[in-house]
Amino acid sequence: MNRKILSLYLSAILILNMAYGPVYAFVQTKKIAVSSVNARNFTIEKGQKSVTLILKGSGLDQIASAMITRYRRPVHNTLVKLSSQNESSCTLKVTGPSEVTLALLKLMLASRSGDRTEISLDAVRDAERAAETRYRTQQEQKEEQVQRQPELSPEDFARQMKAAGKSAVEIARALVDRYRQTATQVMSLLKRIGFKARELASVLKEVFGYTVSQTAQWLKQSGFTAEIIADAIKIIFSLGVLDVARVLKEVFFSVAEVARAIKIVFNLEAEAVARILRQLQYTAHEIANALKEVFSLSASDIARILKNIGYTAETIASVLKNVFAQSASQAAGILKDLGYSVVTVASVLKSVFTQTASQAAGILKNLGYTATTIASVLKSVFAQSASSTASILKQLGYSILTIANVLKSVFYQSALAVAKILKDLGYSYNTVLNTIVSAFAMTIAEVTSLLAQVFN
Repeated sequence: MNRKILSLYLSAILILNMAYGPVYAFVQTKKIAVSSVNARNFTIEKGQKSVTLILKGSGLDQIASAMITRYRRPVHNTLVKLSSQNESSCTLKVTGPSEVTLALLKLMLASRSGDRTEISLDAVRDAERAAETRYRTQQEQKEEQVQRQPELSPEDFARQMKAAGKSAVEIARALVDRYRQTATQVMSLLKRIGFKARELASVLKEVFGYTVSQTAQWLKQSGFTAEIIADAIKIIFSLGVLDVARVLKEVFFSVAEVARAIKIVFNLEAEAVARILRQLQYTAHEIANALKEVFSLSASDIARILKNIGYTAETIASVLKNVFAQSASQAAGILKDLGYSVVTVASVLKSVFTQTASQAAGILKNLGYTATTIASVLKSVFAQSASSTASILKQLGYSILTIANVLKSVFYQSALAVAKILKDLGYSYNTVLNTIVSAFAMTIAEVTSLLAQVFN
């Protein structure tokens, strides 16, 4: 083996020992031989030196592996990356402080000249230690520059820390430690220098131990809107929609503000918002007003939502009357469209809108209910007698035959009783006679005999 090959071989072993010493004997058995080392692209940038090393020979996968093993992560701020590798060649890019990079470069280039008398593994290790010391000193100086400037005001100090990439929590702790600032002073300063609600909420929680309600209260007093506060406490305190809404209520946001906040932050539809509000014990009227303001919904849409979340027809009717200024007729129509029974609709007309039997009957007729249905609710809801119901139906324009049939089917009146009611309503003898014949399927002779008792 000539001197050059021997020098290359020893150099390779030295590099391997430097990088992965325990495999020295194993490498010997592999007969590693470096035939050439080519260094190129030697550059310096921001105190770092970068050099690309191209090695050719045999068994180079072992050298590359050893180098990468030691330097696959930054060691003493030095990094070795493998660009390509096979049995006969490998390309390494070494980047790091000048001491380490230059020592490695000298060690590699010594193989070319065969002169290794000035280069040793200790030289590289010494260079590493020097680089580590310098790096640590530089970091300490940077920290000291930021942390130890007594002439700075708290705000200037905080702004410098923010510019250096420090978090709101880190700055808050530094202000407390260095300037003995109170929570009020720290939070006011952090808001002034541009930290947002989430970051401020994090400081209140992590540095000053605020509860979620205390945090929300501080944010509200500092001028943040309900939706911004909802977002902050949702993220920082990991809260669900119900808990967020409850906190907003506790700090006295209006129901509309609560509704808008949970709509935006949790992307909720109107009915989902209404259910949350009901769980928080808001009244139907408050919920309806909030839905009207936040979602711009119609009276019928909100009435449907209120029904879906469990409110009674009477409550819904009250909302329609007081929130939407709906008339009795309009409210009755909405309730009918929602599927409520005629008895329920009539009851609401009586209790919520204080409609008389006659007024309610007129509304029900306009909504398309039959005379029989109307007579039935006049009897059951308004406790109307047969004669008063007949009078109401006559006022509404129903025919005498319709009235007679209603008296027969709803009030179970006899022919004689019907004839008397019809006479009292002012119908003529002949009209009553013909009606009784038709309604009760009687002969004229039978009805004439009956009417003799009515028309004296």
